[in-house]
Amino acid sequence: MGWPVEDADKVHWYLHGLGHEFSTFSTTQLSLTPISSFNDIVAKAESTDIFFKTINNNAGASAYVVNASSFNQYAKPNTSHQKYKGAQFKGGNRGKQ
Repeated sequence: MGWPVEDADKVHWYLHGLGHEFSTFSTTQLSLTPISSFNDIVAKAESTDIFFKTINNNAGASAYVVNASSFNQYAKPNTSHQKYKGAQFKGGNRGKQ
């Protein structure tokens, strides 16, 4: 065409080419004003990709969920012990915050 592609056009096509997994990222970047430069967008996309991979690698890690009713401020303190990430956790009355 004889002239360089504008930075905003590069950003637009790059974000649309990232695919469904990056739809939230792309929408967020396109809604910012002013739109970041192409080089900034690429760096942010790479960081987001690393973050996604980290989350997916830890998907097998289990977490313990504590029943919220054991923290009811009007209930009697719960004297049972519950495991929380390998340590003992005492449920009970947390009081008002």
